[in-house]
Order: sequence, then structure tokens, then C-alpha cells
Amino acid sequence: MAFFSRRKSRGLRNEGVRLTRGGAIFLIGILLIGLTAVDADINLLLLMFGFCAGAYVVNAVYGWRALRHLSVRRIVPESVIAGQPFQLRYIVSNQHRWAIARSVILEDVFPRVPKRDSPQAFIRSLRPGESITLNVPFVWQDRGRIPLFAVRFISRFPFNLVSKAVRLRTEQELIVCPALGRLLIDPASAARSPEASAGASATGRSHGDDEYAGIREYRQGDSIRKIYWRRSARTGQLVIRETTKIVNKQYWCAIDTRSSARDRASSMALEKTLSAAATFICTALEQGASVGLVCNGDPLVILPPGTGRAYRPRLLRELGLRVGDHEDSLAAHIRRHPWPVRWQAPCVLFSPRDDEETRDAASCLTRTLGPTRVIVADAPGFAAVVSLPDPTTTRSPNPDADGRGRSAA
Repeated sequence: MAFFSRRKSRGLRNEGVRLTRGGAIFLIGILLIGLTAVDADINLLLLMFGFCAGAYVVNAVYGWRALRHLSVRRIVPESVIAGQPFQLRYIVSNQHRWAIARSVILEDVFPRVPKRDSPQAFIRSLRPGESITLNVPFVWQDRGRIPLFAVRFISRFPFNLVSKAVRLRTEQELIVCPALGRLLIDPASAARSPEASAGASATGRSHGDDEYAGIREYRQGDSIRKIYWRRSARTGQLVIRETTKIVNKQYWCAIDTRSSARDRASSMALEKTLSAAATFICTALEQGASVGLVCNGDPLVILPPGTGRAYRPRLLRELGLRVGDHEDSLAAHIRRHPWPVRWQAPCVLFSPRDDEETRDAASCLTRTLGPTRVIVADAPGFAAVVSLPDPTTTRSPNPDADGRGRSAA
């Protein structure tokens, strides 16, 4: 009873014994040998039949004890990019006192992934009390929250006639962010609306503050307002105080996620919208700009402008968790939310639809944040702004040709 309670607490489940393809052919062969031996009453064939049947028994029994005492800890990244390779790490331990685990295949159980394409690694030998770390490359194509349920251990040792398998429950989740493309224009040009002047949006947002740069003598043509009267009175010579304008590259990325899950075209347009927004965010952050995020849906997301390497995964993670099956109004949220003056900056609104609701949201963003440009997925000007990867030309889920990831201790 204690053994079964330990199995239950570890989430261990036996998946039984199955014949391999070679084992099925071998079984047909030994059955023919057995029938021939009985029919012809040949002792040598009966002896051969006994040896072959014993091989099946040994293959089915040997290795179960070590297989049931394997434990695994899966380490997944906080978030990954759709269509880009990443590493899954597994720490496997043999907790048995004396049995050696030989020729074990580790297979992760991914939802909606064929068995041949799932992450796999091969363990040649694992002694009692020994642990091994396996790094398995993998590629996931779909954005969203991916639940991970279990890890399967499979062994065909020693004769590859039958396959023995156990499953360990290891519940985790993997956050897959939108696929990244290439921004064909710089972020300042992408944020420039047709109605805005070139100077207002091309250089980012100016806070209106002046930074002290030094003092120099007054020159003809200098503005009288810049004269430093207190210092001029002390020195008896007109001097001016030089200042520089503090200009901070700051942008807002707004995303309208209204779509219908029942309409495939609408879902595809949403994915293109999120990929284009993620590409804009990453490009702007790489150029040292601050980027804020506004996104409707459940829940509403409003993140103030931020910069730096640590801010990028936070923004991409929010895009990876977006669910678009709703008709939540982005304009209504913009009207209700208080917007500080220091947040004002050019804005880019990405939307899967070109309708009155999108234009209303753009108008609200222009009044609250600054000049806003609307980029609609599959619109005539969409391809001129961003180039997205083609899902049909991406690599298969497992980078290895034989469908089995490389293992590294």
C-alpha cells in the first residue's frame, strides 16, 4: 500500500507494454516456429521457440523497476517567441537503490503535437542515485498560454521487442509571445500620423524641460530672454545661460484586440496585429526609446512608458496572453482612464479591423496622448510598415531531423 501511495503522490501512471513493429514481426515468426515444432514434433524447434518466447518475457519485465523510480523536473523559460527555437531543460534522477535505467527515451507530452514531433531526449544509462540534465531544443508556432501536463519515460531495452512506458504528472505552463517580424521603417516614422507635422513626431516627445549646459558671453542675435541678469550684474558684462531641450523618445503602442474566435480570418488578422505590435515594441526598445502599452480585453492592460531590457519581456508576455474573442470597446476605456500629462507621446494603434470603432479609438488617443497613426492588418499600407514571417515556411516543431532532441549532461 505504501508503494501505491508513493506512486499516487508522485503522479506516476503506468502506460503498460506495447509491441514494437519489430516485435510484432518477431512474434509472427516464433508462432510459426512453434506451430511447426508441434506439428513436426521437432525438439530443436521447440527449444528455439522457448528461447524466443523467453526473450519476450525478459524484454517485458526487465527495466520496469528502474523506470518506475525515475523522477523529472522540467525547467521552462518564462516566455518564448513563436516560431523561434528555445531550450527545454529536464533534470532526471534515478531514485532506485540498485537498478540501472538503460536506453530510456524522455518524451514531453505537449497538447496538439504529434508524438513524433514532441520534445524528446535519449538517456543511455542512469545509475542509482545519479542525475542528468537534458537540454532539448524545440519550436512552438502558436501564440498563447500552453499547458504542459506530463513527461513520459519509454524503454525498449534490451531487445526492442516491446515498449514499456510510464507517465509522470508535471503540470506547468509555457507563455508563447507573438512572432516577431521586421519593421521596415523606423519607429518615429511609424508613429507619424498623416495629420501630424514631421517635427512633432519624428523626434519623439519633448517634455518642455530645459537642462543647464553652461554660461557664455552675450552675442548679437541671442534672445534677450536668455540673459542671465543676476550674473551679468555681478560681472558687468552681459552673459546668457545656455540650456538644452530634454527630448525623450517616447511612444505608445495601442492594440485593439476585437475579433471572433469562430471566424478564422478574424483570428488570423488578430495574430498579424499582435505580431506587428510586438515588432514595433522590440524595435523601439532596441533604439533606446520608452514604450507604453494600451490593450483592451480581459483584463484591460495599460502599462506606462518604460525602457530597458527587462521591460521587453513584460510587454511581450502581455501580448502573448491576449485573448481576442470579445467586442470590448477600446475607445470607452480610453475615455474613462485618467492620463497624466507626462505620458503624452506619439501613438501607434494596431487593429485587425478598419471600422468606426477603430477610428473612434484613434480619435480618443489623439486627444489624450498625442498624434496617433492607425495600422490595420492586411490593409494596403500594412506591408509597407512591417514584414511578418510566413507561418507556412517556419521550421518544424522539433529542429532535429530525426525528431529527437539532443541530450547534454
